[in-house]
Amino acid sequence: MASCCNPRGCDRFFTPRFARRVARRYRRRGLDKTARRMVGFLEEAGIEGATVLEVGGGVGEIRSSC
Repeated sequence: MASCCNPRGCDRFFTPRFARRVARRYRRRGLDKTARRMVGFLEEAGIEGATVLEVGGGVGEIRSSC
């Protein structure tokens, strides 16, 4: 696939298998400590109804929790 950027090997690390593993972990354990803190901060800030882009949010676990 042509791209404007060089992924520097990220595509070898963030594979479909990796995404499945992260999603399975989230379904079993919920958010990790850092993600819980981020969600808590946003809730306290009163962002209800807003759209927040968290770059590097993984397989969507943060979006699913807000």
